[in-house]
Amino acid sequence: MSEPHSLFRIVIRVNDERFELAQDDTVQGLTGRVLSAVRAGGDFIELILPDGTAIHVLITAASQVVVTTEAVSHGPADPSAYEAGFEFDPDLHLGLDQY
Repeated sequence: MSEPHSLFRIVIRVNDERFELAQDDTVQGLTGRVLSAVRAGGDFIELILPDGTAIHVLITAASQVVVTTEAVSHGPADPSAYEAGFEFDPDLHLGLDQY
């Protein structure tokens, strides 16, 4: 039996509002954008959600921001999902018996 597959997702909480982010974001990239917004005196940062929706969140020095990663379990891998069914018909007479 296969082990469950784990992926990680980044979650950001801004003032108790939780946002799960798309897989292509990184913790370093996200925290860098948050710090840049705070240092600028406040700015909107773009967050891409798993469904591709882009949202813009205002980050200021007063914002409470927590960035975490969570494991996402997808259960055991199903090997049959990758199997292709092929059948051999010996009556095709492909001329392979000549060799």
